[in-house]
Amino acid sequence: MKFLSFLSHNIGDLREKHSKNFNNIILYVMVLYDHFLFKTRKMKYKTLLLSMFFVLPALAQNDLQSNVERFVNYEIDFDKHPGIIIGIIENDNELIIPFGETQKGNGIQPTAKTHFELGSLTKVFTATLIQQLITEGRVSYEDNIAKYVTIENLESKNITIKDLMQHTSGLPRYPFGFGEGDKNQPYNNYSKKQLIKFLETYNIPQKREYIYSHINSVLLGYVIEAASGKDYYTYLKETILDPLGMNDTFLVRNETFVANAAQGYDKFGNEVPHWEVQTFDAAVGLISTMADLMKFLTAQFYNRSPISTYCLPLHEPQVKTNFKKIKGGLGWHIMYPYKKYHGVIGHSGATNGHQVYMAFVQETQTGIVLLTNSTADHKDLGYFILKMMNFNWNRDTADQAWKY
Repeated sequence: MKFLSFLSHNIGDLREKHSKNFNNIILYVMVLYDHFLFKTRKMKYKTLLLSMFFVLPALAQNDLQSNVERFVNYEIDFDKHPGIIIGIIENDNELIIPFGETQKGNGIQPTAKTHFELGSLTKVFTATLIQQLITEGRVSYEDNIAKYVTIENLESKNITIKDLMQHTSGLPRYPFGFGEGDKNQPYNNYSKKQLIKFLETYNIPQKREYIYSHINSVLLGYVIEAASGKDYYTYLKETILDPLGMNDTFLVRNETFVANAAQGYDKFGNEVPHWEVQTFDAAVGLISTMADLMKFLTAQFYNRSPISTYCLPLHEPQVKTNFKKIKGGLGWHIMYPYKKYHGVIGHSGATNGHQVYMAFVQETQTGIVLLTNSTADHKDLGYFILKMMNFNWNRDTADQAWKY
């Protein structure tokens, strides 16, 4: 079993670094292992490992990087998942930890400057731009989007800006006819003309419930352009990218991306082309680097950046989703792992060959960014590392450890 292999490789290191508490650590691990065998056979061994890592607060704070490295190296099969890079924030401390390769066999690890496709994480940037316009009084949550977007029959659908931000517009995940043609380029074969025709004829259901929709962010992009008088990327650059020094974040058509991007792989390990996007720029169109995304993550914490005032209102839960422990915010999602713990604010993104996961806990000033160049789902890996940093969601211990 991987647990026994992990323990045998690292038991000596634990003894050397924590000799005074070594017997307590071993006893605790034995109790957990016994519980694992006889009580909770369905529990993933990851939770057991994480519990072992955080027997002592000192162990968590002093050895986080080495623990994450061991955890990832034992957890991940790099034949299936070629490259991963993880960024971690703990209060004012930052770590960036790379693994694997940017392309199979090239021997080059991803760096803080390696480009990845962000997919749906783009939506959070779009929501932040809208919030900036709201803060400045140029648009309102309750505005009917027909005030900014000229499409026949749109006004009668009574869709507000807030509906789009929290996914209660009644619009489906994709428009009809989406994805036809080249399966490797689903977003490059659907035009604005097609989307307008769809919106003219689509009947919004009377009961408005949470439906995660890419169309929502496209429409928010149109609102941004109408209210600002600038194209989407120009306004993004002026409002978020330049103030944060995010100089390596672009739309996917940028040539710099192709020259410095991690090669993407599908679930079978085959190389796939980088995405090309039209119409859906504001929903899935951004590319970025770990260095840039760490700046954006930092901006989510209280008064940590020039744009924090635009970011903080987006973190508040607004609506119920299809998942019991997850609520929809304004662009973000908020997960509640336990009733007595703080909300975990996050969003993921995926393309044909890349994955991204960003999440943070405001109250403990802890956050994570995970980037990978494969379609395997790594969200649980990022989640479990954030759980490690928050002492297995033990509120009293986490609040005391990360008090600021």
